Amino acid sequence: MMSDLNVRNGSHTSSSDNADVSDLIRTLQNADSNAIKHDTANPEPEEMDLLLENASIRLSSRILSAITTDACTSNEPETAGSDDACALDHESIDHESIDLRSLTTVLSYAAGQLQRIGASAGGGNGTETLENARVRSLEHLYRMTFALSKAYLDRSQSNAYLQAAYQQLELARQLIQDEKDLCSCSSKGYGNDLLELFELSDHLGMARTPGEIR
Repeated sequence: MMSDLNVRNGSHTSSSDNADVSDLIRTLQNADSNAIKHDTANPEPEEMDLLLENASIRLSSRILSAITTDACTSNEPETAGSDDACALDHESIDHESIDLRSLTTVLSYAAGQLQRIGASAGGGNGTETLENARVRSLEHLYRMTFALSKAYLDRSQSNAYLQAAYQQLELARQLIQDEKDLCSCSSKGYGNDLLELFELSDHLGMARTPGEIR
């Protein structure tokens, strides 16, 4: 089951209509510019925040599925680290259009920016606001997607990156719960994202056990 921004806006979108991996990556390439907007006097980034939040969860699910189903086999010495060593959903996506490597740079920068903004806003000191909860949830979602992307690209370090992704997921899940509690809306979107994060957490938990990563 995949969540969708449209659910938060009151319309239902079938899980069969999920965005392609390439579309999700293109969306997340906006993470750095969106993070910078949070540092302005009147950011007004809510719609893009929700889109990025959703895209990060979706892409993470797709990456983890590719890892655990052995869609990527770049653990051979001659292919490890190669840009075309493997491709997500290779039957329907041209891997040359997928630039996970550049996305990790974007996500790392965006997460760092949001961490600074969240800290300066006093996040975690008992005065949480909806906007700050979202800033901090995005930070951890970006770190989760970053870690999963690195696990996909560098098979020799997969277990370490999967452990890091799991830790970031759990932090993000709590903050999205905070978002849900702080939001005065009646949207079901937060519940859908929390459900998918629960499923992703369960999947990650199994992937981190010995013998699961090939």
